[in-house]
Amino acid sequence: SLAVMGFDFAEWNTRALKLMTKLYPDVEIHVVSPMSHLSLQKKEFKFDGVYYHLYRPITESLIYRISTRFFKKAICYKKVAAPANLFIEAIQPDIVQLIGLENPYYSAAGLQLDMKKYPTIGVLQTLMNDPKFKDNIKIDEESYQVRSTIEKQLIEKLHYIASGIDRYSDICKQINPHLTLFKGMLAVAIDVDESKAEKVHDFVFFAKCISKCGREYRDWE
Repeated sequence: SLAVMGFDFAEWNTRALKLMTKLYPDVEIHVVSPMSHLSLQKKEFKFDGVYYHLYRPITESLIYRISTRFFKKAICYKKVAAPANLFIEAIQPDIVQLIGLENPYYSAAGLQLDMKKYPTIGVLQTLMNDPKFKDNIKIDEESYQVRSTIEKQLIEKLHYIASGIDRYSDICKQINPHLTLFKGMLAVAIDVDESKAEKVHDFVFFAKCISKCGREYRDWE
């Protein structure tokens, strides 16, 4: 069985799940993820052959929000991500796939995970420890230091990492020379029927935030 830890709005994970269920029908797949605005503390169900284990982040609780507001308490990511480990212990997976080391709201669970008992593959969506990270992503220094530190701790602990970007793989190998690296791409591609599309521009860039666009493209503006 395979436990996939990811976040609810990453559509490439949904496409990856569809592909995995098609290619590996005999593999039992479980998704463990925080889910914002969940009406219950946790919700478990099976859909399209995939088992989902969702939990409401404690950061949404009234007590937590009051304590962080008045006492300026920093987010304890290990505590926030702790429910994921409870699900993993209940599932008893053969492999854990941790998607997105840069998001400690769930990835911090890996810091407490017994990776000898549950072999874990870290799948990179980005890499905060890349020296060029802050060139394209706006983030305050305090958040960057906390999140990049947790990401580095995970890289130091993991035995396996998958990335489709050679530079990321090289940086991870520098942090942890004992890593076994896999070539892996996120399922970001979308099949689009272009048969009836009329060409208007030679180049079109789509992004949630234009600041993420590479400098070589921003120079065209």
